[in-house]
Amino acid sequence: MTDLFRSKLNYKGFFAGDAGNVGALVNARVAFNATDASAIAMEAGMDQTMGGGFSPKITLPAVASGEIRMEWVERACAKVLTQKFAARLFDGALPDPANAAVLDSVEHRSLARQAATEGAVLLVNNPTAGSERLALPLGASVKNVAIIGPNGGQSIEKEKKSPATPTFPLDRRQP
Repeated sequence: MTDLFRSKLNYKGFFAGDAGNVGALVNARVAFNATDASAIAMEAGMDQTMGGGFSPKITLPAVASGEIRMEWVERACAKVLTQKFAARLFDGALPDPANAAVLDSVEHRSLARQAATEGAVLLVNNPTAGSERLALPLGASVKNVAIIGPNGGQSIEKEKKSPATPTFPLDRRQP
């Protein structure tokens, strides 16, 4: 994030991680523990996480011990607060409830769906090794697909409101 986006591309905004992404560094065995994961993410340029890292009970002792540098915390705070001040979030004005209908309009939902569709990337569809045959689309004869990785055997629910399609470990067979 820092080398490419900030240094080479002159990106001025802040980087926010999704819920659990910093903690996933432990599950993926990139980090030893939550403190190590937070330090890795902050050093790489992460400024804010939407849960699962950078909590005061992790960050404050890690700054005191030197695991997380104060300059990383100051950079993250400055990046996030700069954007919040630019958005006038501290001016004392409350959001206009009338804007909710605009934001939840058919046009906005359509645009959001289009952005999600156009932005989705599943795989690079190169020919398989030793052949000119493309990997996608999968043939009708494919009955099982393995989901491999640190979250391959987990069912994920976001805030228990919207369950994702569950995945299953490799030892469980699905028809």
